[in-house]
Amino acid sequence: MPMDVLRVSHILLPLPINDAYNMQLSERRAKSTLEWLVHKGIDRSRLSSKGYGESQLINNCSNGVYCSEDDHQLNRRSMFIIQE
Repeated sequence: MPMDVLRVSHILLPLPINDAYNMQLSERRAKSTLEWLVHKGIDRSRLSSKGYGESQLINNCSNGVYCSEDDHQLNRRSMFIIQE
């Protein structure tokens, strides 16, 4: 049974990068991965991509909050959601 894959990207960059830039970067990363999957032979109609920027942080490392590099790294993630 074919499955569909949704690839989402999350990224958090320290200031002075703004939320709009983070969102654009996240979208570009998600689309780039989608294109890579298509290049590897997966039918484009089975794929979608979505960038979330800073909208789904997994910790408190938002703008103006000091966090270690390790904490920032937790928010720089990609996920693949496989749906039947």
